[in-house]
Amino acid sequence: MVLKRIIKTVLSKSGYKIVPVGDSENDAYYCRVLTGMSDYNLSINSDLSISCTCNDFLGEASIGSLDGTNTIKSIFFGEKANSMRAKLAKGKLPISLCSGCNELCAVPKSIAEYHKKHIEVPTGGISVENCSECNYNCLYCSRKELKKTRISNISLMK
Repeated sequence: MVLKRIIKTVLSKSGYKIVPVGDSENDAYYCRVLTGMSDYNLSINSDLSISCTCNDFLGEASIGSLDGTNTIKSIFFGEKANSMRAKLAKGKLPISLCSGCNELCAVPKSIAEYHKKHIEVPTGGISVENCSECNYNCLYCSRKELKKTRISNISLMK
């Protein structure tokens, strides 16, 4: 029990929260980002891909791309985002980043189903990654992995 308390404390100080799993009352999830309630984590990345988290260094949270044919609204209501919402409502985490995301909410299935259908394009704020290049070498940063997943900005200008 002491180890569990230490882990919870460390995680909470790092901005993570423990989400109950397997709780009979909360057997499904919804994501505040994918319902439009987040004012930060929906991110437009430097290659114009859109991710449901600002920590998408490996590209697994991409829900679409502003490639000239899509809008934020069409991406937000698109197949990938809808699929992620459906998995959450079934009690499954669609990507590994969900497990540590502070936008994940454990709820009864009826509430998850409601949030799967009642979504809005976020208006409170969207995070914008202005570049994937950085001359700092922070220990916690995953820039090297990030550069592998982002398309060069030069190729977007062609």
